[in-house]
Amino acid sequence: TGYPQGLPSWEIEGGAAAVNEAGRMRMQTYRLSLSLATTDKASLRTQVADFEDSLALLRIGDPERPLFVPWDDTVRARFAVVEQDWKAFKSHWSGGASVDVAELRAQAASFVTHIDALVGAIEAHMSRWTALQHLLQTAVLVLAGMGLVTMYSVGYDHGTRFVDHGRNMLLAAALMVLVGQVPPQRLMALAVPLYTLGLALLVATAVFGITRKGATRW
Repeated sequence: TGYPQGLPSWEIEGGAAAVNEAGRMRMQTYRLSLSLATTDKASLRTQVADFEDSLALLRIGDPERPLFVPWDDTVRARFAVVEQDWKAFKSHWSGGASVDVAELRAQAASFVTHIDALVGAIEAHMSRWTALQHLLQTAVLVLAGMGLVTMYSVGYDHGTRFVDHGRNMLLAAALMVLVGQVPPQRLMALAVPLYTLGLALLVATAVFGITRKGATRW
């Protein structure tokens, strides 16, 4: 259950970081415009490099954060427009000619509008992953409820079996919530050690476990 739920969570977390990075380009555009209008060449060089770093980060992604754009046809088209705008913006104002403030303001406003469209396309894609995550969570709750009802129907007259099952489900739910707070990249780093531990416990069960009615357990 954790894997199908974890995939949308990974998509949502990476997409949210991409939204933040794309949104940051709006402020970068305004700062670039201000530096152009005030002929602040020292700041301009740094800001151009920062903007290009942001574009490269969105294009390539960063699994460590995680950050990645949830690509689909609409998002690709919006990103291509932003890249074209950036090339036009940079080539138009990098020649060192005098700055027409009105023209600069209009071009920056158009650029920011296209960045907003990119952010909106990413958010629309993420909303589908959010809906899928809610669907998976609902399915888990339904299956858990069906299991609880089944246990009650077959074990209500066997002492505390139903109560024990309910307690175990609550403990499992609490553990699921706790594990859900761990960043996916941390879980990925722990995957091999945890898998090795699981294999060791299986071997230990076979060697030291108690065998009753044909089954070996702790």
